[in-house]
Amino acid sequence: MNKVIRIGYLFLFLTSLLFSPIARAGGFLMQQPLKKQSTSADPGRQLRWWQDEISKKPYSWYRSEEGLQMAENILSWQDEGTGWPLMSTVREPFTGDLSRVGPWGKRAALVKATVNELRFLARAYAAVEDERYRTALLGGLDFILNAQQETGGWPKSVSQKTGYYRYATYNDDVIPDLMTFLGEVLTAADFRTIGEEKMQAVKTAYASGLEFILNSQIRVEGKRTAWAQQYDPVSLEPRPARAFEPVAISGGESAAVLHFLMSIRKPAPEVEAAIEAGVAWYRQVQIDGLEVIRTEDDLRVKANSAAGPHWARFYEIGTNKPIFAGRDGVIRYQVGEIEAERRRGYAWYNTSGTKVLERYGEWRHERQWDDFPPTNTDESRVREYTLPDPLRMEDGRPVQDRTDWEQSRRPELLALFETHQHGKTPDTPVRVVPEVIEKDVPGMGGLSRRTQVRIGFPDHPEVSPIRLLINVPAEAKGPVPILLHISFTPNVLLFDEPGIDEGMAWSGRMQMRIPDRDALLLKDIHPELFLKKGYGLATVYYGDIEPDFDHGGQYGIRALFPSDGKRKPDEWGSIGAWSWGLSRIMDYLETDPAMDSRKVALSGVSRLGKTVIWAAAADERFAMAIPMLSGEGGAAISRRNYGETIADLTNPLRYHYWFAPRYEQYAGAAGELPVDGHLLLSLIAPRPVLQIVGSTDTWSDPMGEWVAARAAAPVYALYDREGITGGPEPELEKPLLLDMGFYMHEGGHRVLPGDFAAMLDFMDRHFR
Repeated sequence: MNKVIRIGYLFLFLTSLLFSPIARAGGFLMQQPLKKQSTSADPGRQLRWWQDEISKKPYSWYRSEEGLQMAENILSWQDEGTGWPLMSTVREPFTGDLSRVGPWGKRAALVKATVNELRFLARAYAAVEDERYRTALLGGLDFILNAQQETGGWPKSVSQKTGYYRYATYNDDVIPDLMTFLGEVLTAADFRTIGEEKMQAVKTAYASGLEFILNSQIRVEGKRTAWAQQYDPVSLEPRPARAFEPVAISGGESAAVLHFLMSIRKPAPEVEAAIEAGVAWYRQVQIDGLEVIRTEDDLRVKANSAAGPHWARFYEIGTNKPIFAGRDGVIRYQVGEIEAERRRGYAWYNTSGTKVLERYGEWRHERQWDDFPPTNTDESRVREYTLPDPLRMEDGRPVQDRTDWEQSRRPELLALFETHQHGKTPDTPVRVVPEVIEKDVPGMGGLSRRTQVRIGFPDHPEVSPIRLLINVPAEAKGPVPILLHISFTPNVLLFDEPGIDEGMAWSGRMQMRIPDRDALLLKDIHPELFLKKGYGLATVYYGDIEPDFDHGGQYGIRALFPSDGKRKPDEWGSIGAWSWGLSRIMDYLETDPAMDSRKVALSGVSRLGKTVIWAAAADERFAMAIPMLSGEGGAAISRRNYGETIADLTNPLRYHYWFAPRYEQYAGAAGELPVDGHLLLSLIAPRPVLQIVGSTDTWSDPMGEWVAARAAAPVYALYDREGITGGPEPELEKPLLLDMGFYMHEGGHRVLPGDFAAMLDFMDRHFR
C-alpha cells in the first residue's frame, strides 16, 4: 500500500491551486438551442442525458420563463433534499409518475448526476436569488460531501451498500467528475453563496479526494502505473465489479484520472510524479497495428499496420497483458475467446490514450511556466539592462535621417514585431461591406447626431459583423475630428438609450455568446465629454472583432483567413485581430463626410491599450494614439523585469493567444527579444502619442512606460517633434503634453476623470 500523504500538506498545496475550466473533448461548450427529446419507449433512458450548455447560460436566461421552468423541474426531482437521479431533470417536473424516472429510479445518484443540477442551481441563484435554489444547492452539496468515504473516494452508489456498488470507483468517471466539480466550487464565483464554512468543507473533501487518487495509483514492484476500475474503500486494494470486470489496471478509467490531474495548475511534485508514471504506462501498453471491427452482432480484431493506436479496457497487473472475461468470470487473453454477447456488449478497446498523450504534450508545455520567479514590484530589484537603439539598424548602421527611418529602420522594426511579438497580419483579400443601418439620428438627449454601421463580410456569413456606433456633435457644420475608442463594453451598455444596435456579446469566462446587456459594464469612456468639446466619438465593442479567450479566433475575424488550426510561430494573435478590425473601421471613417479622417485618434485601456499601440504602429492613417495602462506587451519595457512579464502574458493558461506563438520564447529571457516597448512607441512617430498610466499600477509598470517614452524620443526628434525628455520619474497628476504626451494619475489599473481631461487637452493641442 502506498504511503499516505498527510492532508495538512495537501491543504498548503491546495492554496496554490487554480482549476482550468471544463472543456470536454478539447473543445468549448458554446451556447446552442436545446434539442427536443422523444418521449416514446423507455422514457427513463431517453431522459437521463444532461445538456451541459444549460448550466452555462447568461444570467438573464435564468430569469426567463424557460429558465425558471427548468429550475422548478430540477427542484421537483431532488431526492428528499439530497441529490438527483440519473436522468434529465430539466425536461419536465416530477409528478409522482415513476414511469418517467431514469434507469436507477428517483434515487439520488453520483454517476453523471447531481453535479449537473448543482451547477445549474448555483448559476440560477446568482441570477434570481430564489432561496429555494440555495437550499437545494446546499442539500445536494452535502449529499456529495457525505457520500465521500473516509479514505477519500466515492462509491458507485450511496443507496446500494452491497456488492461492487460500495467500492470507491473510477468507473463512469465518478471520482474524476466529482473532483472536477469540487474544484469548480472552490474557484467559480457562482458558488460563493455556499458560505465560508461550507467552502472549508469542500476544501477538505478535495484534499482527501486528491489523497485517494495518489494513494490508489497501482504500483508494480515499487513502480507507479495507472488505476484500477474500483477499490476496497478501506484497504485501497483493487476489486472486481461484475464477473466480466476483473481486478486489473484500467486502460479506460485511468484516462479520466489523468485528465483531471493534468487540469491542476502548479501541481505538487507528488501530482506530477503520478501523471508522469500514468502517461509512461499508457505509452508502454499502447497497442499498435490492431484493427477493431464492430458489427451489430459481434466484435473482432485483426492485424492492420495502418490502424491507429488502441488500448485495452483491462490489463493484467504485473504483466500488462490485455485481459478479457465473459459472464463466467474466467480471465482470457484474447477477446475472441469470450462469448459473442459479451464481445459486442462491452467496451473492450478504446482510443482514450490518444487524448491522454495529446493533453500530456500540452501539460508538459504548461509546466515550463511553473518555475518562473514571482512578479517583482520592488524598484530596487530591477536588473540592469540595455535597450536596443531605435536609430540603429540591426546590422549596426546608424539612422542618419528621416529617409533612413522611413525606408529602412521603420520597416525593419515592423518586421521584427511581426516575427517576434504580434505576428503577421494576413494579406489575403477579404470583401468588407459596411452597412449603414442608421444615419444622423438625434442621440444622447439631443447632444449628438448618431450613425450606426455594421461592417460585414458577405462572403463569410458565419462571421458576425463589427458594430460601430458614431456620435458627432449635433450642431457640427462640417467634418469633425474623432476619437475611435475600442471598448470592453457593448455599445448598448455604454450609452443605454433607445435605438442602439443590440445583439450578442461574449463571456470570456464561460467562452460563450451572451446578450449584450449581460456583458461586462466597464465605463472606460465618457462620451459626453468629447461631444461637448466638439469631437466626434466612434465606439466599438472588441468582442465584435474577436472574443477574448483561447481559441476565440475561430469565432471572430481570424476565421476569415484560411488556417490549418495549428498556429505558426509568427502567426497573429488576438491583438493583431483587434487591430485589423480597427483598420477596417478606419476604412469606413474615410468614406463618411461627417468625419475628418485626417484627425482620427485611437484609444483603449489595458489589453486594448496594447492593441491601440500596435494598430497605430501598423496603420499610419491613425493620426494619434492614446494607449491607456498598456503595460507589458504595450508601452512598458520588458527588460525591466518589473510588474507583469512576458512569462505572465504568454502562460498557456493566461493570455498567450494575444500574441504570436514565438513571443513565448522570450519568457524569462526578455533581454534576447530584439524589440521592446520603446521601439513600439517609436513606430508611431511623428504622430502624437499620449500614454496614460496609474501611479500604483505596479502590474503594468508605469515607470517602465516612462522609460520607454524617453527612449523613443530620439525618433520624434528626427522629425523636429517634442518627445519626452523629462527627469527620471514622471510627475504625479501633471500632464506632460508635447508631441509625445504622458499622464500619471494617482491610483491603479483603472480609468479616472483626470485621464479624460488629459486626453481632451492633448487632442486640442494637435487637432485644433
